[in-house]
Amino acid sequence: MVLATVASRAPILFFTAIALSLSACGGGGSSGAAADTLPAQMQRMVDLGEQLFSDKQLSSSKTVSCQSCHDSSINAFTDIRPAHRLSEGVNSKFTNRNAPTLMYAAFVPVLQQVDDDGEPLWIGGLFHDGRADTFIDQAFGPLLSPNEMDNTSSRGILQALIDSTTQYTIDDTAIPPDNNGTSAANAFRLVFGDARLPSNLNTLSDTEVTRSVRQLASALAAFQSTPAFAPFSSKYDYFLKGQAALTPAEIRGLAAFVRADKGNCAACHAMDRNTPNRLPLFTDFSYDNLGLPTVAGDSVDNGLADTVKVAGDKTLLGKFRVPTLRNVALTAPYMHNGVFNELKEVVEFYNDRDKNPPATEFPATTNHSELGNLGLSSQEVDDIVAFMNTLTDGYTP
Repeated sequence: MVLATVASRAPILFFTAIALSLSACGGGGSSGAAADTLPAQMQRMVDLGEQLFSDKQLSSSKTVSCQSCHDSSINAFTDIRPAHRLSEGVNSKFTNRNAPTLMYAAFVPVLQQVDDDGEPLWIGGLFHDGRADTFIDQAFGPLLSPNEMDNTSSRGILQALIDSTTQYTIDDTAIPPDNNGTSAANAFRLVFGDARLPSNLNTLSDTEVTRSVRQLASALAAFQSTPAFAPFSSKYDYFLKGQAALTPAEIRGLAAFVRADKGNCAACHAMDRNTPNRLPLFTDFSYDNLGLPTVAGDSVDNGLADTVKVAGDKTLLGKFRVPTLRNVALTAPYMHNGVFNELKEVVEFYNDRDKNPPATEFPATTNHSELGNLGLSSQEVDDIVAFMNTLTDGYTP
């Protein structure tokens, strides 16, 4: 895969892009404000973003928020509803994919083509198919999707905010309602200025609407860029720092995870330590077609091949971005289509897929060189699972 290339890339730094967006949009004062005012303003953006993230009033049915499919740091910001293989939005409509974790997503680079030992390779991009380069761009997907939050336009998103009956709090202070009785709109105005959200949206041009809704998205981005989404607090992290010991099974699993003649998991779930605190992300951000079993009733999903930047390259059909394995024990069901319920099932599929190949959507682009017939013993499968369980955040040494 692309280990050397990704290792040379610096991760997205927390708040840098958000701070630039804030000053460019004119929110929170002029760009010449004193340096010590920025942290306070950024905290207000985080406060606003956290409440936007959980506000169900921003969906057309008033029943779905970002948090509905990305629950909390305790659950790795993924969908914890056990009956849901695919993510559910408004009015019991389902998307065609399983919601990915948002943890460590701040480190995903923009979708780009890189050189991998003389071969072009796509890496990066948010969503399973890489179609959004930033958290700000990513926010529009669920907000506007008819199967998720079902707002019909950017203007509709702002109207939903104005109409929200949710009580908002900024700086630990409850925000009073405006003349329409909405605290949410006033919270937005406190952070970005009154002119960004007038009570009558008809006074805003389309350009002004776009600017204001991107500011709303930047608040969501600020929240998703906080350390709560990247705590690096797993047992393995403490092991690397010499503050925890792995069990014999976990040590064997780590060995099988990295060995090219065993699991070879690290070929894609890279253990490069190219992060500010030198801890691995367990992904190289590349794309792969695993040859997953099809599920009756699911629509065909072209994956990366449908993303605009790749211009319909058919060699990319059925390929999806390699996810981080951090907190993988918490993120069932697994794969973009949620086809597996248990982590052990996933490892067994990687090990034995080609012994009895399942019906799959795009056999021509399936990866046969790195998985499918690994020859792992049942003990080695269990050991790899044991190691992956050390990647769950919140460990106490």
